[in-house]
Amino acid sequence: MRSETKQIIGNIINIRKVKGIKQSTIAQELGIDASTYSKIESGTIDLTYDRLAELASVFQISIINLIGYPKTFIDQ
Repeated sequence: MRSETKQIIGNIINIRKVKGIKQSTIAQELGIDASTYSKIESGTIDLTYDRLAELASVFQISIINLIGYPKTFIDQ
């Protein structure tokens, strides 16, 4: 896995925790199983642009803020 991908996954995990959202809640919002979402966070399943956009929407932030977290993160 590329270091950029690892960083983005780390951002996803950190934002989820800061917002106090459980993996199962994110999975439900995405319409996938909790185990599938867990595999996204572990890097077992590739993170696509579409999935990244869906996650940003669930977190109610822009994709740029998700990618650039914490430097560009603006809690909305």
